Formats: sequence, structure tokens, C-alpha cells
Amino acid sequence: MTNDIPTVPRTIDKPADLPGAPMSSTLGFDHPCMSCGYNLRGLAIGADCPECASPVRESLRRKLLIHADPGYLRRLRSGARLITISVLMPIIGLFLLIPLAFVLLFLPPSVGEALETALPFAYVALMLAFFVLGWIRLTTLDPAMRSGSEPDGERFACRALSIVLTATVATGILVLALVSNSQSGHTFSGILLGALVTLALFVFQFRLGIRQVKRLVHRIPSKGLPKYATAVYWVVMGAIVLSLAQIALQAIMIRVMIATPPPTGTSAPFQGMALLYVVALGLVSIANFIASIAAYAMYVGLFSRLWSQLTKQCRLNPVRRDAAGVRPPG
Repeated sequence: MTNDIPTVPRTIDKPADLPGAPMSSTLGFDHPCMSCGYNLRGLAIGADCPECASPVRESLRRKLLIHADPGYLRRLRSGARLITISVLMPIIGLFLLIPLAFVLLFLPPSVGEALETALPFAYVALMLAFFVLGWIRLTTLDPAMRSGSEPDGERFACRALSIVLTATVATGILVLALVSNSQSGHTFSGILLGALVTLALFVFQFRLGIRQVKRLVHRIPSKGLPKYATAVYWVVMGAIVLSLAQIALQAIMIRVMIATPPPTGTSAPFQGMALLYVVALGLVSIANFIASIAAYAMYVGLFSRLWSQLTKQCRLNPVRRDAAGVRPPG
């Protein structure tokens, strides 16, 4: 005689809670039947689709990435890998500066000057190529999903914004190189406008990208990564807000405190206000520096962890293992 307590059926609110759930549990989230597209919400895991009689559990198995098409999984993994590399490349480039400068010293002056100009642009072009190709691969449509079974609009918008953002950054770098020796008074305002446009594009792409990442990690499933992705979102957005605050304070100091002389007879109050702005700018700058470092580290950590998880899903994928003869089917 056993004293096993029967598992209590429950309502499953998200795909991450599917492993270990009893077959009599019902679905509390929208999910299409993989055969006919019928919404399976409200049905038990062990039931059949009322439209086409396909088992609900088969549709749910394909919801998890471990059961996805091997080619699709490989594209996701390569996308996460390329994004991780592109985000790490600025730090890698800093470490390459010293040996590169040392090598250029032993080259002929004409060759050294040409390489000094060409190599940074080539490196940045490679970084941008990795970034946009990574997002194109990471936003690939799952071949097992029927049309309308996932928010294709957001996936397409994330991919399009990645391309536009990359093109904007590349254009901005080219324009900066062309006007670097220009004495035009409009150069600073143009650079500031371009930076703000680039920042706005990054914010929109970043929001959609985090939503795509969270949608993927819910299919692994991983209880830690969705929370980590949310934390990354808020830390990055906080760093952006602090950066904008720092720019605003700097603009105020340049326009008001430096360019405008103090009124006659009010030098002491004016100096007190200037000191207040300096202290505020210093505090915001320190907070922005700390938040930016944390945001960068967490952003790299998010995609490196996603890369690791997708590599694990590729290794454990039963479709790939059956095709390779690693284990017998069925």
C-alpha cells in the first residue's frame, strides 16, 4: 500500500509552469493548436483539440524550444552569440588598442596612417554587422508556429528597428568623420540631434528586443531569466534617464551659468546657484556612470546566458538526437 498523494490539477498560467503539471490541469493562457490554429485556452493538457482532435500535449510540446525545429534552434543560438559578441566588441577593442599602436610604430608611415584610419572603421563595421545579423537571426519565425500564433508585428518591428538603428549609427559615424575638421557653428547642434535620434531608436529597439527575449526564455522554460530580463530593462532605462538628466544639467550650465554673466549686485546668490548646479551635475554624473556600467554588464550577461541556454536546448533537442541516432525514437 502506497501513501503517495495524488497531484492536484491546477490552472497553468504560463508555459514556464508546464513541466511537471498533471495532465488534468487546464491552460490559463492563449495557445494555438499546431494543426488547426484553434485556441486551446481552458482545455486540459491531456485533452484533444475540439476542432481537429489533435492532442493538446503535442501542441504544448512544440511550444517548448527543446522540441523545436533543430534549424530554428541553431539560428536562435547563433543570433544570441552574435549579439553577445557585438556588445563585447567595444571592450575587446580597447584591449586591442595597445598592441595595435605598438605594431603601427614598426610600419612605414604611409601604411601606418592608412591602417590607423581604416582599421577602426572596419572594426566598427564588423561590430554593427554582428549586431544586426544577430537580431535578424534571433527574430526568426518559428516554422512550427502558424500565422497569427505569435505577435509577428513586434517580431518584425524589432528586426526592422535593428536594421534602422545600425544604419543610423553607421551614418552618424561617417558624418562625424567628414565634419571632424569642420568649423561650422551648426556641427554641435547637429551631433546632438543625431545622438538623440539614435538614442530614441535604441530605446524602441531595446523595448521590443527585451520582449522577444522574454518570449523565448518562457519557452525554455527558465524561471530566472525572465526576471533577469526585466531587471536588465529597468536598469538600462534608468541609465538612459540619468544620461538625459546629465545632458540637461550640462546644457543649463553652458547656457545659463557660463554664457550669461551674473546680474549686477547678485554675484553671491548667482555663485550659490552655480555651486548647486555643479553639485547636482556631479551627483548625477556619478550615478549615471555607475548605472551605465551596471546596465552594460547586465545586458552582456542577459545575452550570454541566453546563448548558454539555447546551446543547451540544441544539445538536448530530441528531434536532432533522433535524427543523429543518439537515442532510439519513441
